[in-house]
Amino acid sequence: MVLATADSGRVYLLSKRQILNSNMTTVVFFYDRSVTSIAECEREIQRGIRGQWRYYTHKFPTPKGYLEKLDYYCVQTGAVISPWYDKAPYDFVYQIDIRHSTSRIKAMPHYAECLRDLRQQIHDETRHFFCAKVSQEIRF
Repeated sequence: MVLATADSGRVYLLSKRQILNSNMTTVVFFYDRSVTSIAECEREIQRGIRGQWRYYTHKFPTPKGYLEKLDYYCVQTGAVISPWYDKAPYDFVYQIDIRHSTSRIKAMPHYAECLRDLRQQIHDETRHFFCAKVSQEIRF
């Protein structure tokens, strides 16, 4: 179990997709070398929610049979995150803590253990402290 904190490094757009009425969350990290600060990333989110993405152009498939909530956050980390490929399986599990200015990403062996560890720290997942399945490998 390895940690990455946001002391320095690249700025990523974190796209969080949560299936409503469940604890299943998937995350995608997007990187563009043109976005070098959290402020620039946050401006990009404001453009993107109006359908005017400049740097993080992406499309997710429309869910069938369930509802989901989509949120975007900006994180900065020294970790190396592999590029997103839309057809890659979501085989990695990470505990993600973006409650403070220093974000924290912790690799976990599986989803149940991630939730168990999180609930030892706080009562339940929140919008800013959660477990997620990710299709990208994160090297710390």
